[in-house]
Amino acid sequence: MSASHMFRRATSSYPTPDVSGPTPLQAWIDVYNTVKASGLIPADIEPTTLENGAPVYADGSGSTTAVCSWTQNGCLAADDIVDAPDGMIGIAFDDGPQPPSSALYTFLAAQSQKATHFMIGSRIIDNSALFQTAVANGDEIASHTWSHPYCTSMTDMQLLGELGWTSQLIFDMTGRLPALFRPPYGDTDNRVRAIARHVFNLTTVIWNHDTDDWSSAVSASELATELTTWIALPKSPGLIMLEHELSNKSVTGFIDAYPQMKSAGWQTRPISSLFGLPFYQNSINDTSATTTEPIADGLISSTQVASTSIQAATSAASFTTSTRPTSTPASTSKTSSDEANSSASHAHVATSAIVGIALGAAALLALLLIMAALYKRRRAGSRSAQRQRLLQDRAGREERDAAFSPTTAASSMREAGYRDSRFDSPAILVQHVG
Repeated sequence: MSASHMFRRATSSYPTPDVSGPTPLQAWIDVYNTVKASGLIPADIEPTTLENGAPVYADGSGSTTAVCSWTQNGCLAADDIVDAPDGMIGIAFDDGPQPPSSALYTFLAAQSQKATHFMIGSRIIDNSALFQTAVANGDEIASHTWSHPYCTSMTDMQLLGELGWTSQLIFDMTGRLPALFRPPYGDTDNRVRAIARHVFNLTTVIWNHDTDDWSSAVSASELATELTTWIALPKSPGLIMLEHELSNKSVTGFIDAYPQMKSAGWQTRPISSLFGLPFYQNSINDTSATTTEPIADGLISSTQVASTSIQAATSAASFTTSTRPTSTPASTSKTSSDEANSSASHAHVATSAIVGIALGAAALLALLLIMAALYKRRRAGSRSAQRQRLLQDRAGREERDAAFSPTTAASSMREAGYRDSRFDSPAILVQHVG
């Protein structure tokens, strides 16, 4: 069945909305088994249990670097995205599409501002027309799981269902596979990261500022004050704020703050554009052609748009790195010849044409190789710079933590899993809703 026939497909073909940990497809399980056998998915990190609404590790291992729980102690992996480059703000929203999204999408389109939407699969089912509006606007569609659970509390199979069905639905409706994943509540550890990265080739995105726009305890005026304060801060590092499209308050808060971002000189971009990366694994953006190049080093292949499921590749090559392929530019060649009066001149023209085509193909191949090398170098440079920022930020956190006893504000912040690296003193925030 063609993806263009998506809207004739029964909703029951997908898991029931808002049911956590839906059953994954066998194709995803096969890829998972291959990755697991290679040792890339930690076998010694058990799912958490929820106590008073917060994930808890039974053996108390959440604070270790081997587990690297962002919820427990703000631990970051080397390829987590948390800070924007200097002078930039990542424009992104969680939990859509929802009824308040309509005003947000209208505003973004009027400003010619592209954004990243971390969407919940169940909400896409409920609000498919709004979803298509975001796609038509050219915005980046990313994954926020199927049912918005605490990801560390999920078993491996449940995580496969949460991530797989969200990617599947986005693929069925657009022909494109998301490249980014934001765990709800920011709840991730090395097991969750590994499944997202090595099975579905999803990069984990966190944030460095929580606007609290999700909280009913935060008034519209308080939200405006908080956003205004952050926008006026020095532009290093750049901002990736946790914002939502789930209420009129959250949407209005962004709309009111946006002119201040521009007047303050911030560059406002979708998350992938902050680092010069494509929006999708198999396409540069919402309007460019899709590609059937392998994804995640051959583990998962994006299929033609006519397919309705993510297919497992027949073989797995290297598991050490992953790339997002760019679509290969199409090229056409045109040859023409004048009529000749003899068979010899026909042969000459034919030979010239063949030589011309060969030279053109060689030049195109050289150009593609150069483009690939430049893209690889740029991506490596972005990752290297980001990694250095993360290491510096982590060192700053450790230095600050040493100045406080476990009973002070820093201890409270560790328990909340949040750090605000832009203030000299940590800010104490209530548990966020990602």
